[in-house]
Amino acid sequence: MPNPFKDWARMYGANKQYLESQGRPSSFFGQIGDIPNRIHEAADAGEIGMKMMRHSALNNGAGVRAIVTVDGAWQVGSYMNMSPVMRVQGRVKREDGTAPYCAVFDEVVAQMHMARMRPGTTLAVFVDPANPVDMTIDWIRSGQL
Repeated sequence: MPNPFKDWARMYGANKQYLESQGRPSSFFGQIGDIPNRIHEAADAGEIGMKMMRHSALNNGAGVRAIVTVDGAWQVGSYMNMSPVMRVQGRVKREDGTAPYCAVFDEVVAQMHMARMRPGTTLAVFVDPANPVDMTIDWIRSGQL
């Protein structure tokens, strides 16, 4: 008959090793104290997920085509599917004739696109017509600029 306490000790050790590798507390009370951080991360992930759904709609015809010249970009600290969320500051020129303006927006950026986030880089975007500072990068068109 297998010893359930041996299996429990093995699982406990593996969980402790995983938590420590993530820089998180591994003790019982440390994990209890870490709950607000986990809730905050879950809320961030939910918000990012909703934004990605809205950005998908912009990419599929609901957005206005525009070009953004990057003035600056930095990580905000959140990740989605192991890709960092970048905050992009840039100058927007819409194709519908709206006067150029400056905007700051967040975008999940895959590692292969990180080099395009330098100041001076030009990116193709789709702008939300209802919210001109909300936009998503069109990586295919950006590669053709």
